[in-house]
Amino acid sequence: MALSGSRATEGKAGNLTTPRWMRRSSMDQRRACTTRHCVNAMECDHRRMNTTVKQPFIRPWQGRPLNGDVHRAACSEGFTDLQGRLLAGRLRSVPSQGLRRLVMPSSQDVPRASQLPDIEQAVTAIADAIERAQVVAIVSDSDCDGISSASIAWRSLIDVFHVDPKRVHVCTALRQKDGYGVSDGFVERILELNPRPQLMITCDQGSADQARLAKLVEAGIQNIVVTDHHQIPLEGPPKAALACVNPARTDSSFGDPNIAGCAVIWYVMAAVHQRLVRRNVSVEPAASMLELLATAACGTAADCVDLGASFANRWIVQQGLARIRQMREPIWRAFDTLLKGEWTATSLSWRLVPRVNAAGRLGDAMRGVEAMCAVDDQSAMAWVEVLDQLNTERKDILAELVVRATQMAREQQLEGTKGLCLPFFADGHSGVHGIAAARVVEDTGLPTVCLCPSESDPDKLTGSIRSVEGAHVKNLLDQIATSHPEFELRGGGHGGAGGIVVHRRWLGEFADAWDHAVAQALQGVPVAPRYHDGALGGKPSPDLLEQIEGLQPFGKGFPDPLFADTVEVLRVTTLGKDGKHAQLDVRFPDGSRQRMVWFGCCTTAGGLPDVEGVRTIVYQFRHSNYSRGPGYDLQVSEVMS
Repeated sequence: MALSGSRATEGKAGNLTTPRWMRRSSMDQRRACTTRHCVNAMECDHRRMNTTVKQPFIRPWQGRPLNGDVHRAACSEGFTDLQGRLLAGRLRSVPSQGLRRLVMPSSQDVPRASQLPDIEQAVTAIADAIERAQVVAIVSDSDCDGISSASIAWRSLIDVFHVDPKRVHVCTALRQKDGYGVSDGFVERILELNPRPQLMITCDQGSADQARLAKLVEAGIQNIVVTDHHQIPLEGPPKAALACVNPARTDSSFGDPNIAGCAVIWYVMAAVHQRLVRRNVSVEPAASMLELLATAACGTAADCVDLGASFANRWIVQQGLARIRQMREPIWRAFDTLLKGEWTATSLSWRLVPRVNAAGRLGDAMRGVEAMCAVDDQSAMAWVEVLDQLNTERKDILAELVVRATQMAREQQLEGTKGLCLPFFADGHSGVHGIAAARVVEDTGLPTVCLCPSESDPDKLTGSIRSVEGAHVKNLLDQIATSHPEFELRGGGHGGAGGIVVHRRWLGEFADAWDHAVAQALQGVPVAPRYHDGALGGKPSPDLLEQIEGLQPFGKGFPDPLFADTVEVLRVTTLGKDGKHAQLDVRFPDGSRQRMVWFGCCTTAGGLPDVEGVRTIVYQFRHSNYSRGPGYDLQVSEVMS
C-alpha cells in the first residue's frame, strides 16, 4: 500500500535547551520560581523553603447524585435497580425516545448525513474527483481520532470506491514539529506532494486554519473539503474551503454536535457512496461502509466526545464493536492477541487507543494509519508490535513527566492559581502533554495547559489543554485571543480539550490571561469532587457484572462505574513479578470474601500499603479473562479510610 507522507524525526522535544535570555543565576532562579511560568520551577526549592504547612487541595470522593426521574423511568422500562442507579447518576433527564433507545440506539435514532452543513458541496466535490480521476490528498490530525479518520477516508476511496491508490496521498500532522491544526510546516509538506493534489480533504482538523488553507488555494489546490468536529472560530468557517462539514457550526441542523472527527468523515464518505451509486459508478455494496464503523468506534472511544446523551456516538461504538468481534479485518485479529477477546468501549479506550495514539505522540502518525489499513495478518501483526513498543516508550516518558507536572501543579495551587499553566523547557514532550494535563485535571479539578517548545521552531510553544465542566476550552481561547491579539494565539478544540501554539515571549502574559479567564469562568463554582456510584448493593457476581456491561459503552459523559464499599481488609500480599502491585483479601458486608487487585500501589518493590482493617475502598468491577478467577476483577482505585 502506497500511503504517502513525510516521516518525523524521532526524539524528545525536551532536548531543546533554554535560550540565553532565560538563563539566570541560582539566586535569580529561586526568585523566578515564584511565578507559575518559571522555567526552573521544578529544579529549585524556593517554594518548599517557604511553604511548610499549607497543603494543596486534592479532590475528594463523593457519591454520585442521582436523578430521580431517570431512576423511575429506568425501573418502569425494566432495567434492574443497579442499572437504574447507574443511569440516574449519568443522565440529567429522560430522553424523549426513552432510555432503552438511548442505551441501545438503532440507525433510525441517529441524525442523517443530509443535515450536516456543506454536505452537498463536499459530496459533489469528492464524487466529481473520483469520476474525473483527480489526485486527492487526505490530511489529518495526529491523534487516534485523526488516524481513524484518515484510515476511513483511505479505505473508502481505495477499497469501496475503487480509486487507484497512486492517485491518493495520505499526510498526517507531525505533533512535535507542527503543533495544532494545519500548520505552516504541514502546508509545505502538502505542496511537496507529487503529483500535486487537485482535491484536499481534511480529517479532524481545518476549521480554524483559514490562513493556511488560503495559502494552499493560492498555490493551486483549489478544492478543499474540511471535515472536522472542533469548535468554529469567531470569524466563522474557513472561507478558503469549498466546504466545511462540521456539526459544531452554528448554522448546522445536524442533531448531534458531539460526534468525533472520524464520525464526520464516515458520514461524508457514506453520502459519497450513495451519490456514486446514483451516478451508476461501480462501488462496493453499502455493507462495506458499515464495516468502517469498526474504525470509527476506535476514534470515537479515543476522543473527548459524549457517550451519555449522544445517540450517534453510542450507535457508532456499538456497531463498530460488533464488527470488530467478528474478526474479519487483519488489524482486529492482530490487536486481539493483546486484548484476548475483551472488546468493549473500555478496552478500546485503555488498551487499543493508547497504542494507536503512540504513533503520533512519538513521531509519525502515519504508522497508525498504515496499521489500521493493513491488508494481511502478517503486516497487521508487525504494525501492532511497532505500536505496542511505541506505547511502552510513551508510558516511560509520561511517568516521569506526570511526576513533574503534579508537583508544578500543586505549587501553583498553593498560590491560588485557578488555570494551571505548566511549561516544560528542558524535558517536555508534546506527544504526551495531553495525557499529563488530563492527569493533573483528575487530581486537582483545575483546567490545565502543558507547554513545550516546538521542535520545528523553539521560539514557539505548543500546548495541550484539558478542562472541566464550566470552563469551555474553545470559548476560553477565543476570549484570550480577542483580549490579547498580540499573542497571535493559534489553536482550537472543543469543550473539554484543545491545543494551542503561542510565541514563548508571551508565556508569562498567556499564563496570567489563562488563569484570569479560567477564574472568571469558574467564579463561584466549587471544585468538582471525584464521583463514585456508592455501594455495589450486592455480592460481586457474574450476574451483576452482566447488568453493568449491558449499559456499555462507557466513556466521557457516561463514565465507567466506580463503586465504594466499606469492607474489612484481611490480608495484603504482593502481586506480580515486579512487586509493584498488591492483592487485597477482603470481607464484604454480606460476609462474602473477595479478592481485590491494586495496581501500582507499591512505591518500592514489596513495599505493601498498610491498609488492613475496616476500610472504604473505591473500585472498578470489571470482566477478567484470568482462567482461575471468578470471571471478574475488583480493581482498587483508592482506599479512602
